[in-house]
Amino acid sequence: MRSQALRGEYALVGMAESAVGVVPDKSPRELCVEVTLNAVKDAGLTLADCDGLITCNAFAEPILYHAEAVAEYLGWQPRHCVTVNTGGGTTFMAINMAVAAIAAGMADTIVVAMADSLRSFMTRDQAMVVQSSSGHPHYEQPYGPTVPAYYALIARAHMDRFGTTEAQFAEAAVSCRSVGESTP
Repeated sequence: MRSQALRGEYALVGMAESAVGVVPDKSPRELCVEVTLNAVKDAGLTLADCDGLITCNAFAEPILYHAEAVAEYLGWQPRHCVTVNTGGGTTFMAINMAVAAIAAGMADTIVVAMADSLRSFMTRDQAMVVQSSSGHPHYEQPYGPTVPAYYALIARAHMDRFGTTEAQFAEAAVSCRSVGESTP
């Protein structure tokens, strides 16, 4: 299987986090730029060492070509530039896309950076509209469910089909958090 052949050939070498909560002095794009620069620095690299950028569009500042806008803001011209948005799986998808792009020879070192600031640049009502606009326009949006509600429905269906318990979901959440806490 191809995925087994890739194991151990790729690594995450830098990490950074932006401020969270209400951050009115920086736009979501500025937060993404900050995270990009700090992750590159944490890896012991410079932008000149990196030839790829994958970002996720911010809801509070939607830009059609988000990755390109972030790169342009930095005065950087990576040869591989992609904007991804797959909901709650975006981070996982972006990392997989980075590995695939490197494996395909499209880039050698890719920065994956994401940031948003709904609490700074949207009212609660505006944020709720964004959260409820992801569903099907005819069958879901009229009823107003938010993204967390969709995940709750998926969890409930999994519980009904496979007998999964709330305790098992809690165990998975605790396990994921403990792995994150043990990472330096």
